[in-house]
Amino acid sequence: AFLPPAQPSFLFVPPHLNSYCQQASSEIPKLRKEDQKARNALLADIQQGTRLRKVTQINDRSAPQIESIPCSKKKKKKE
Repeated sequence: AFLPPAQPSFLFVPPHLNSYCQQASSEIPKLRKEDQKARNALLADIQQGTRLRKVTQINDRSAPQIESIPCSKKKKKKE
């Protein structure tokens, strides 16, 4: 008897969702002209916002916040 290979558990679809998944279409939905124009405008705004701005001033905050005390000014222990 031929048995199909077992599916991994992460691909398991519960029975109540199985019929919905089989009805899903892989076709691209047709958009009205108004919807297509609005979509294109939205995508253009998103793409314009993703362009990086030129850095004109570097604000490097990676230096330590505590000032170090030079070795000559440290208190010496009395002997």
